[in-house]
Amino acid sequence: MSEWGLYLRPGSPFFEEPRFTVLESERFTLDRTELPSGWHRTRASDRPWTSVRGPGTLVDQGWKIHVASVPAEADRVLSMVAEVCLEHGTPFKYLPTTGILRSMSRKYAPRSSSGKFITVYPADTTDFDRIADRLETLLAGWSGAVALTDVPLGTAPLGARYGAFREQWLGLPDGLDTLALRAPDGALVADRRGPGFEAPEGVPLPRSVQAALERRAAAAGDRYLPYRITRALHLSNGGGVYEAFAEDGRRVALKEGRRHRGYGLDGRDAAQSLADEARALRALEGVPGVPELIGWHSFEDRDFLVQEFIEGARGIEFVARHHPGVHADTGPEATVGYAERVERIVAGIRETLEQMHLRGWSFGDLHPGNLLIGPDDRVSLVDFETASDDPSAAGDRFTVAPGFRVDGTDARTADLRRLDLIHLWALRPESTFWEFSDAILDQSITLAREEGLPVWTADTLRETLRPDRGSAHWGDIALAGEHLTVHHLIERGEESLLAAAERAAVAPEDIPAPGRGYPLAAGAVPWNLGGGMAGVLWSLDPGSDPRIGRLAEGVHRLSRASRRVLPGLFTGDAGAALALDRHGFRYAAQSLMARSLDRAGDVRHPGLRAGLSGIGIAALRMGLPDTAADLGERALAAVFTEDPGPGLLDGPSGAALLAVGLYEETGDTAWLDGAREVLERDLAQLVFRDDGTVLLDRGRRRLLPDLGQGSLGVAQVAARIQGHRDDEDLTRLRAAAGRTCLDGTWATQGLLDGRSGAIAYLASTCGDLTGREQELLERNVRALRRYFVSIQGQTYFPGHLCMRFSHDLSSGMAGALQSLRLLARPEREWLPGSVDRRAVTAARGTSGNGQTVPMTTGISGRREDQTKEYAA
Repeated sequence: MSEWGLYLRPGSPFFEEPRFTVLESERFTLDRTELPSGWHRTRASDRPWTSVRGPGTLVDQGWKIHVASVPAEADRVLSMVAEVCLEHGTPFKYLPTTGILRSMSRKYAPRSSSGKFITVYPADTTDFDRIADRLETLLAGWSGAVALTDVPLGTAPLGARYGAFREQWLGLPDGLDTLALRAPDGALVADRRGPGFEAPEGVPLPRSVQAALERRAAAAGDRYLPYRITRALHLSNGGGVYEAFAEDGRRVALKEGRRHRGYGLDGRDAAQSLADEARALRALEGVPGVPELIGWHSFEDRDFLVQEFIEGARGIEFVARHHPGVHADTGPEATVGYAERVERIVAGIRETLEQMHLRGWSFGDLHPGNLLIGPDDRVSLVDFETASDDPSAAGDRFTVAPGFRVDGTDARTADLRRLDLIHLWALRPESTFWEFSDAILDQSITLAREEGLPVWTADTLRETLRPDRGSAHWGDIALAGEHLTVHHLIERGEESLLAAAERAAVAPEDIPAPGRGYPLAAGAVPWNLGGGMAGVLWSLDPGSDPRIGRLAEGVHRLSRASRRVLPGLFTGDAGAALALDRHGFRYAAQSLMARSLDRAGDVRHPGLRAGLSGIGIAALRMGLPDTAADLGERALAAVFTEDPGPGLLDGPSGAALLAVGLYEETGDTAWLDGAREVLERDLAQLVFRDDGTVLLDRGRRRLLPDLGQGSLGVAQVAARIQGHRDDEDLTRLRAAAGRTCLDGTWATQGLLDGRSGAIAYLASTCGDLTGREQELLERNVRALRRYFVSIQGQTYFPGHLCMRFSHDLSSGMAGALQSLRLLARPEREWLPGSVDRRAVTAARGTSGNGQTVPMTTGISGRREDQTKEYAA
């Protein structure tokens, strides 16, 4: 699992930047104690740390000491470490409460976060050794998990690594950036923070670190497992799950539980949870669907459980392969056959659960991700960490997958209710969306009845519905889109996009937070085009509404203040510049575009998202054709030298899109030839299926249809090329792509990653649709409208995977509205570069360089009567 959990605050229907609230009752003693004269504390609500600085100067980088602890010992540990740091005049930072310490040590917290309760910043290697010696003596025998990035120091919970002390960013060749430090020659290099310690080249080692490395080398053979690990199946802060082979050749699953990290809500660390899982497997030996426990291996800092390796597809993979909604032209027979198959699978799971219950156990965390469905449709349960033999255990005692929360019942009854929800999910895989409201869940049950959900399962599920259940967790969320015309839905959506700009203007420091600002994509750079406010700004038609000016001001202010080195279209400067330029904020746009082009010199990736193609399209749209041509030449060459992955956002299709735009701008057919040449690399990755659909093979058995990374994005560029040149292969692709826009099981609804992209692809063909394509367009629009909701009188739409609601362009409401606008205006530019620039400038009454544009609202929000001239 990724670090998405950081942005999913319980009870908030929006993605949130992490907020670390300091509760008075949880504060450590040091955090409430007055510091000596000359020392001061600082902290920000979007960072977990409290920093303590004295009269001295904090150097830019060096060897740092990380102190780990467990909640029960943390208060005393912090006091002891602080005493040493204050005595030596050494800056440090710490997590200020037990609650924050626990949150940074949970199972799905970032893997690099555990073991960093306190960070000490020595001035040099001499200072490092002096402090390390003191702390090793003070903390020997205390508990804590050393950070994965560090080399352990002695027997105390201490680790060390070399890194930056101050935040600075380095632009990378792929157009993204990373935290950085200075190499011995003064050049910026990546500050590596991944698992595993690496001694930096050319940097003297402190005596303590050298000794620690020698001890580690001497003990390298002490930890022996009689298994050959071949791949990681899953990684978390608590450890990993690995495919491995025993010495006799038997294939096994090896599950790791680390001590003092990977905490659950019940307070167990990963090692304790793993021990409980082993106890459950022993007690349930012989129950069909329960894996065989093979072995157990224990070490000082972690344990390993060994169980049989079970072949099969996760529940999510099974539905993605077999649901009739993922195949074209499946008739009633296929729907009935699939429903009967699901019923047999559910019956098998029910038998396993009933046998577990007879032995006095409940499973607990039952959801599709913990099911392995074999080739014969036999199901095995995996992940028994939450299994319990406590007859009084509550059904909601742990965090469950979205959509599978069961309130107010015992654990064994909850198992059976979750099984009913799995039955529903297998037919209508939208559990993350029905999580928000029982009205949505009831609607899903109604639709699933038409697809084979048994009446008794539907009735049982409806018996659990309560009007106040969703509101108790999320507030009042009501369905909003089904009874509105598309026109009125667009109007209401636009009003909500602009109303959020009003809130952002009132509370500018809290723009990423819901209720106080703009609902954005998880982890988005708040000012960028893909997941941030620039994408919303770009999606809106220019007009005189002053709230557009406030939104533009937020994009401008945040982008100018940002330290990030992101020149790209969807990720950074170029996209923000394009959005500001679209609304007439020429000077601000020009400044950002200049910054993008200055940084583009170091970019080698050809991609549309963050690379050369995206920057080139922004330059072309802003009337800089010569600059765009230079970037286009580099992008076309980079397709062959950099070997990017496939697709529109990150692959050859993005470079082809820029080349088509340059052909339209210049009339030079060499650009069109170049577009067709690089597109061929994506065409070679397409998989044409027997049902007439087409998917893009992204490797690792990932075959995708979507616009950003799938076959529809390749087909969109093919359509642009075909507008100028007949091509039999592209004709075949476009016909298959139209059939691929199925109305069934889109896991997400966004423009670049889901259903909205399918609507945009079909609607942008300017009415040239087959009867089947027109039917798919209408059915997808009907399905999309189900996902618009009302929260406190405002309209919202779910973001990526429907986990929360977002206004962003790539996955949220701004993108969904773009697709719906195409129904009335198929010639509209719905993504940067999606149509001929000349048509766009003609529609806007512009002429590129030297244009004059009336400004209704300045970047400062003041009314301006004069015009601003943009001359590149």
